[in-house]
Amino acid sequence: MAKAMASLKVKRGKGKKAERKKIVLKGFFASIHVPSEEPLALTIDCSTLPGGAYLQLINDLQDTLVKLDRLYAKREPTERRSLRAKYTKLVYGRRRMLKFFPYPSYFVNAVRYLRSRAYELLNRHAFPILLMEQGYYREKIYILPEDNAETFLKEIDALNEKLEEIKQELMAVDLGEIEDLLRSYGIDVQELNNRDVGSMLGSIEVDLTPIRFEEAIEEWAGRSKKVQQLLEEKKRELVQKVLETVKRRLEPIVKAMEGERKLKRLEERLKELQKEVKSLGLEAVAEAVIAPLIRVVKDPSKADEVFRDLKPSEFVSGRIASLLESV
Repeated sequence: MAKAMASLKVKRGKGKKAERKKIVLKGFFASIHVPSEEPLALTIDCSTLPGGAYLQLINDLQDTLVKLDRLYAKREPTERRSLRAKYTKLVYGRRRMLKFFPYPSYFVNAVRYLRSRAYELLNRHAFPILLMEQGYYREKIYILPEDNAETFLKEIDALNEKLEEIKQELMAVDLGEIEDLLRSYGIDVQELNNRDVGSMLGSIEVDLTPIRFEEAIEEWAGRSKKVQQLLEEKKRELVQKVLETVKRRLEPIVKAMEGERKLKRLEERLKELQKEVKSLGLEAVAEAVIAPLIRVVKDPSKADEVFRDLKPSEFVSGRIASLLESV
């Protein structure tokens, strides 16, 4: 595995010579593509219907969809489904479009849940790094520790298995009543029961790209100093953002430490984060920041010795700031 490295100094204590350490950033740039429920929606053109007939169609559709929901729901539906209407401007007049999901809400919501669950897994196993934020626009990348990769992929596989089950159940739903209703209003639609749900939804896909800063920097050192310098700068920026993310993950833990609550649970959380940090190649962070916190939660009498006159949050902020300055 190629490694991105940045030098820093970690002080071991008074009277001891500062020891030079290496921050070695390892792991993968991770991204996922997750199917949306939107391809399941059906959009119909109701422009030829008179106003009264259009409103009656909406009412009849809602009744039919409620019956479908009740047939497949795990619990009684609490309300009728809303149908989304939109108007498309034409040169001479307007086109009235109606959009809705012809499938039971249970399955549509199940696809939504799998989508949110997939991103939840990505955020739990990987370190989200915010690259840019402008208004509502946010650009993120995710760095997945090496030790988390196999578990992450297995959990995504489990979601894909569930997605396949949903596809099979969707294809078994009889949508003939909806087809008949639309045709009774003069609206011709494709045979809904023959829709290729499998292709429409696809599957959850994962992309993993190994981090190869050091290898690239070494390659370009003899070819172009400008490219080498740019790569080194980007490497340094990324390491700094990873350290900032580690600090944010520590904040709720040290806040709880200051209240001296659930120390055993805090120890478990710290050890889990320490393992992830080491897997990213940030051994210096694991030793200089997280290990002292574990020492204190295991034996609170060591707090004065470790923190001196600082609060745990101040201790962490100081250590992380020192590492950031050294990158």
